[in-house]
Amino acid sequence: MLVTHRENDIPSQTNIVLSSSVLERLDAKLMSQTIVIAHGGYPCVNVLHSRPKTHDIDFILHYDTPSFTQTLSTLQMHIAAVASEMSIAADWMNSDGGGFLGADLFTVSRRAVTQGILLFPGTYLKVYAAEWKSQLIGKLNRITNWEMQLEFSRPRDASDAAAMLTQFPQPRNRAWLRRLRALAPNECSVADITQYGVPKVNEAYAQMYYGQIGIDLSS
Repeated sequence: MLVTHRENDIPSQTNIVLSSSVLERLDAKLMSQTIVIAHGGYPCVNVLHSRPKTHDIDFILHYDTPSFTQTLSTLQMHIAAVASEMSIAADWMNSDGGGFLGADLFTVSRRAVTQGILLFPGTYLKVYAAEWKSQLIGKLNRITNWEMQLEFSRPRDASDAAAMLTQFPQPRNRAWLRRLRALAPNECSVADITQYGVPKVNEAYAQMYYGQIGIDLSS
């Protein structure tokens, strides 16, 4: 479910629409094939069910898209038009540049399509979930950054990351974490992720999965 208002807005606000109806409106405005890669709340809600709702769709346009800049500009224009027509938040669908997904967004885009989790199969608009590896290292980096800055990370980031861990077989240990971190070499170090990010995710994992260990730092 896509909630079209920020979580700190009036709690009683009931302006809620199913994400499919909003995306169908967007799809109807497009005239050419447009592939976007969604990450964060939208795939967590619709695939992992780690939370019941999200207020927006974070995405990158597939990096192999011809006339990338023009296509993204056209897409953003239509996103704004849908927001106006449906009286929903202007930022209901955000092209955020990829955030912490990794250094090579061409590879991130291709791996998302290869993974094959099609969240919205429109006539022109195709929304794929970003590869779980990319999303997980993104969440770990985000949590780590906030914790290092002595800010409180969002609980939903830890629970999302914990749910993502279920997509990876054991062993999930230090060696596995080093391989995962290699996807985003310009972000947080393994040492910082281990000190600041992993404990938050392991805490959420234990709460969600009956005391089990998410990432085993003892091995």
